[in-house]
Amino acid sequence: MCGIAGIVHFSGQKVNKDIIVKMNRVGAHRGPDDEGFLVADTQKDLFSACCGRDSTEEISVSYPSIESVPEGNLAFGFRRLSILDLSAAGHQPMHSEDGKYWIVFNGEVYNYIEIRERLIGAGYRFKSGTDTEVVLAAFRHYGEACVLQFNGMWAFAIWDQNNQKLFCSRDRFGIKPFYYYYNNHSFYFASEIKQLVLPEISRTINFDNVFRAMENPANTVYPGMTFFNEILILNQSCNLTVTSGGIKTERYYDLDISSFGTFKYTFAEASEIYRNLFEDSVRLQLRSDVPVGVSLSGGQDSSAIACTAARFSPNRLHSFTAYYPEKPIYDERSWATIAADSANMIASFVSPEPDAVIRDIQNITWNQEYPVNTSSFLTHYYVAGLAKQTGVPVLLEGQGSDEIAAGYNHTFYRYYADLIRSGKISGIKDFVFYLFNGTKGSAMRKFALTLLVSMRKESALYEFEAHKMRNDMLAVQPEKSSRWGMPVVDLNTDKTSNFLYNLLYSTSLPSLLNYGDKNAMAHGIESRMPFLDHRLVEFVFTLPSEYKLKGSMGKLVHREALRPIVPKAIVERKDKNGFSCPGERVWMRNQLRDFTGDIFSSASFGDRGIFNLPLVRKNFDNYLAGSDKYATNLWQIMALELWFRAYTD
Repeated sequence: MCGIAGIVHFSGQKVNKDIIVKMNRVGAHRGPDDEGFLVADTQKDLFSACCGRDSTEEISVSYPSIESVPEGNLAFGFRRLSILDLSAAGHQPMHSEDGKYWIVFNGEVYNYIEIRERLIGAGYRFKSGTDTEVVLAAFRHYGEACVLQFNGMWAFAIWDQNNQKLFCSRDRFGIKPFYYYYNNHSFYFASEIKQLVLPEISRTINFDNVFRAMENPANTVYPGMTFFNEILILNQSCNLTVTSGGIKTERYYDLDISSFGTFKYTFAEASEIYRNLFEDSVRLQLRSDVPVGVSLSGGQDSSAIACTAARFSPNRLHSFTAYYPEKPIYDERSWATIAADSANMIASFVSPEPDAVIRDIQNITWNQEYPVNTSSFLTHYYVAGLAKQTGVPVLLEGQGSDEIAAGYNHTFYRYYADLIRSGKISGIKDFVFYLFNGTKGSAMRKFALTLLVSMRKESALYEFEAHKMRNDMLAVQPEKSSRWGMPVVDLNTDKTSNFLYNLLYSTSLPSLLNYGDKNAMAHGIESRMPFLDHRLVEFVFTLPSEYKLKGSMGKLVHREALRPIVPKAIVERKDKNGFSCPGERVWMRNQLRDFTGDIFSSASFGDRGIFNLPLVRKNFDNYLAGSDKYATNLWQIMALELWFRAYTD
């Protein structure tokens, strides 16, 4: 896990070395263990690997400084977080045996050992124990299709000298970020947006994107776009190639829609396959030459990871949990302790304080590169910080299970809409049970939403939702015809699968993965996601929807598969609500009251020209008087102002 950056001028223009040094320095937190550079004149076939001020002593005595090498039209920068093969053999940028291919790589390919064995059989030789060298050899052997061999998370760039081509790729589900800028003859790329905040690159704001994110707080990351018009993001499952002739983006992977719901065997067999795939994912993701820990809440997902990892690890593992003592709903200590004790883990806890949030939130915003639209995302930042303090650089996390296994409430509307449309009498009993049980709203509301879902396409449902979520505290609204602004696709499948597919690729997971990556990397921590092993994802989408939902219970096959792994008390728990933080409903009215009030009354806030100032002040006064109606929106408005201060002021 690392930070990468690069510049290629296809016109032959020389790269200003100060710029690549600056890009690397801005991304230093992603790789505190080493620094490396490449400067090349690709037209003359001259390549100079060099060191920087933060290179290790061994690298510094073996490579010239970047200031001392000749200028070129290509430059790569690299910051290393040492996870596999901690020796200097893992230094990047790395080159192939013949010197014709150079790579900067961020991520982990968990099955690199198996791929390396195949490549050795094909005649390749290896000098290191890194997955980076395997990726480079795989590119030479398989070409651009090499990425289909990988089980992991990645964002990388390879310069192909033979073909005068830059090849870039991002993993199947977008766990690792890849940002870029292109202007017809120059290409810049980096692991983070802030590395591309340069005088050479225009920073005009994509206000449509900004305003949509304020109206829909769960979705800040939009496919292909950032909050800056000129700085783009490579979508998940995509490769990108750049030559003197232009830029091309191509999707190399997608779920096989024809396989959705085709599994023909029993629920028990499905649960066993799910469990086996999950366990193998955890086994692979434990591969590391440094300590691995678990980000542990009191829920089933992270508990399953903890208990499984403990079985496969030869060492006693650490777990890390955040809690807030303000109210029971914010305090998961008792549940996390049950899981940690069951897995014989060394449990560590952190309780973020409001004073710490006041001190850190501007820096967290800078690291996130988007507004921190919900205080729950602060939790992961402090968990990662605790792991850093403990000396555990790798965390296994439970992200992704809700998206693939039907863990969100809105999935039920799709599921019962499918039953209504199919005319299945057998589903009526379950539907009635769902209407009158659980805490997800009144029976009338659930019935009306199910009926609405049955009559509209998925894209139309999101547009309908977007219009309902209008944030009137913004004085300016999105101008484009689509208020939602995301490529919600209408698949020729059942509505449940269609919904889950969009959660995975556009409407939920991309934003969650952004928060996870940026929070962890702010502390130099690598986060791994066992539930996003592509083999497990593909399998779950082959299951019929009735294996995922019944009555008012979601994630059925997930729960059954993990039942033998997770402590019984956690399996049977009914009150788990995901990450919770008291920011909006407790702190902002108390310890953060003056901090928030000062923001709303500040000159910069008033001068933005995008906030409805009288309404913000009115809603804030009502909030302070005890109304939570606009608590979430007020937090969003505060978060947006902090983003402007970080990235435009």
